[in-house]
Amino acid sequence: MAQYKGTGSINATSGYSFLLTACDVQVNGSCSGGSVDTFRIKIWKTASGTVVYDNAPGPDDLTSNTEALAGGDIVIHN
Repeated sequence: MAQYKGTGSINATSGYSFLLTACDVQVNGSCSGGSVDTFRIKIWKTASGTVVYDNAPGPDDLTSNTEALAGGDIVIHN
């Protein structure tokens, strides 16, 4: 599993943060209990913490929920 955290802008407006979580089933053995790669992206306003998008909301960002990919693969290089 890999996580990337950073900041960026939406529609040329700065002040947003993101957390991307990806799971490669070939590295991890299982992703969210399944046999396909999974992905999550959470975006929030940095100053207020207000979440503006989260494709797989969950209580914990470190052991976060991820959604199964409908197609393609995630490859994590270590």
